Amino acid sequence: MVLATPHTQELSAVRKQYMQQTAEVAKLAEQYGAVRASSDSAAIELAAARKQLSVAKAEAELAMSDRIDLMKENSHLRQEFTQAMAHIASLQQDLGKLCVVQKDFEQAHASLERCRQMHAIDKEQILRLEEQLKAFTEKEKQLLLIQREAELAKRQSAKLLKELEGAQEALKAFQDISERNCWEKHSDAVRQLNTTLADEKALRHELEKQANEIAVLATDLRSATQRDAQKAEQLRIATEEARRFELEAQRRLEDVARLEAENAKIAKELEFYSKKHFEDLTESLTEKQKLKVELDAATDYTNRLSGELQLMKESNWRQKEELKSSREEITVLSSKVQELMRQADIIKLESTLEALRQELMQKESSEKEALSRMRAQLQEAQQQHEAAVAKKKQLRTHLMEATRALHLTRVRNEEKQTALASATGAAKEKELAEKCATLETKLDEVRRHHGIEAAKRQRDNLEVRRQQQELANCRKLLQRESAERAEAEATWARTIEEQVQQRVSILEKDFALRIAKYADIAEFYVARCTSLFRM
Repeated sequence: MVLATPHTQELSAVRKQYMQQTAEVAKLAEQYGAVRASSDSAAIELAAARKQLSVAKAEAELAMSDRIDLMKENSHLRQEFTQAMAHIASLQQDLGKLCVVQKDFEQAHASLERCRQMHAIDKEQILRLEEQLKAFTEKEKQLLLIQREAELAKRQSAKLLKELEGAQEALKAFQDISERNCWEKHSDAVRQLNTTLADEKALRHELEKQANEIAVLATDLRSATQRDAQKAEQLRIATEEARRFELEAQRRLEDVARLEAENAKIAKELEFYSKKHFEDLTESLTEKQKLKVELDAATDYTNRLSGELQLMKESNWRQKEELKSSREEITVLSSKVQELMRQADIIKLESTLEALRQELMQKESSEKEALSRMRAQLQEAQQQHEAAVAKKKQLRTHLMEATRALHLTRVRNEEKQTALASATGAAKEKELAEKCATLETKLDEVRRHHGIEAAKRQRDNLEVRRQQQELANCRKLLQRESAERAEAEATWARTIEEQVQQRVSILEKDFALRIAKYADIAEFYVARCTSLFRM
């Protein structure tokens, strides 16, 4: 029993090391199976991603080619549209110039009609002024007659004053004579004096009447002279105004003649320009019809392209949906494959475990056989020991030597066994380290390969995103260009409307100023005529 304990301990230690190594090998095998399963799933996903990437690249190339064709067609249509718009703008400018010329001609014709009306009104005013001049001349003749009558009245009053002075002198002489003459003649003188006094009173009454009449006539004469002066001044002013009116009428007649000549010239130019513009309009109409046909064809083509784009979008959407469904199916299949791989690995591990168990059973059986042999040997050794103990006394010395030799052999055997165990453990550890190193290198290679594939997949995803971003940018550019085109057309229409409104406002202001000017002139003439009629 004492001899069997170290062997059992060694065997138990070796068994523990073997169990630990088998457990480590099983763990490494599990890790290798998991890494292999992940690498296989990553390879499957990488292949699917490559297929999807190739499909996406093909779709992107088709979309880019379609986009390039659409951009070329859009640029061509845009050039044609810009040319058509430029031609339409030039035609509209010519039409605007023709409208301006027509408006100027209408304004000139209206101004000519107004000048004619003003000339007729001026003629009527001149006739009225001539009639007023005739009336003024008749009034001047009447004033001359009144002045003559006033002069005759002055002369008569001067004669009467002279006669009154003579009568006063005669009265004084008669008074002197009456004082000197006798009383006989006094009665005759008194009668004569009474008669003379009565005559004198009558003459005084007549003189007073004549003086009053002369004063009235003098005041009438003064007022008449004042009125004559005022009327002469008014007549002078009226004659000056009549001359000015005549000069203005002549100037207006000259302006009318000049305007008629200009109107004739403008009418000729208008006829020429109208003929030219009619020809241009016919040409432009034909070109517009051609452009309309081309634009209709372009719109049909753009509509067809938009329909094709819509169909392409729908097909792209369907393909995206199919890709999503395929990706989902791929994920489901990958999960199933992973499960199957796991089940296969589990089956493999179970088979390996069964093989290991069988190996362990075989090793245990071999170890049992070795133990049985060792037990037999120990029994034999015990028998020999008993025999040796029986022969102890006889063979003590031999036993001691034998025990020493046995001890030495045991020590040597233990050293050999330890050396052998260490050598076998080192060899096994070395093999396990080599296996672990190979597995680690394989695992690093798998990880590196997986990283490379992940980087490729990331690059492919970035490329797909970049292409999608380019497609989105192209769509944004097309939308922005269409919005800019619409805004430019709206601004062009607004500018044309503003120019037309400015032109209309300027013409309205000019027309209002002219109307105000003619209204002021008419008011002045009416006021002047009313003042002259009042006079």
